[in-house]
Amino acid sequence: MSKKRNFAFLLYPESCSSEWQQILRDLGHQVMWILHDKDTTTNESGEVVPKKPHYHVMIMYNTPHSDNTVRQISLMCGGNGHLETVVSKRGYVRYLTHKDDEFKHHYDDSEVVCCGGADYAKLSATDSETLTKSNDLLAELLTFIKSNHIIAYCVVVDYCITERRDWLELLRGRSGQLVSDYIKSRYWLNQYE
Repeated sequence: MSKKRNFAFLLYPESCSSEWQQILRDLGHQVMWILHDKDTTTNESGEVVPKKPHYHVMIMYNTPHSDNTVRQISLMCGGNGHLETVVSKRGYVRYLTHKDDEFKHHYDDSEVVCCGGADYAKLSATDSETLTKSNDLLAELLTFIKSNHIIAYCVVVDYCITERRDWLELLRGRSGQLVSDYIKSRYWLNQYE
């Protein structure tokens, strides 16, 4: 029996159980879905025709789960039990809105339904987008330190806890040392000016 962390399956609106969304919400795991109702395909005569509307559902576990467990969830939701093992989580998340396919309809990020703590924006961001966002937040934090003449790291941490949880995440990572060094060097600079 195969065990994996990330699975996907299709649901068709006409065969979905009435409580399929609640079933997915009640799992307590990260889940995302989107309705693809604007996809097209080319038929045998070369004519572009609409595809049958369908939901893409992705379930993400923290620990490996068996295919059978997820197959049962798919069946309870009204699916046919066919599963896709998700090899690249980011790739599949980006596929939900066709971010990387110029020939397919691009769905809006807001159309992706997330539950169980799933974060579409975070999971779909490229490394470059993530780095740019982190650098922007770091620049904002360092500007705040300078503008408010902060000379103690604990003042920044306390402020982040109560006011800026996004900055707190920076302090927990590699940027924490840079922020600490920045505060110290500003303090030393002020001593000699």
